[in-house]
Amino acid sequence: MLAPVQMLSATRQNLWRLTFIRILVLAAQAGSVGMAWLFDFLPL
Repeated sequence: MLAPVQMLSATRQNLWRLTFIRILVLAAQAGSVGMAWLFDFLPL
């Protein structure tokens, strides 16, 4: 009976980890683009 609950919590934890990694990657991309725009490397 405990196996499905454990599986669900593991899947949820994995989902949170993937979401966190995606947010980190998006923040890094936005930060690099912002820095390039600030230092006029990128003519926007």
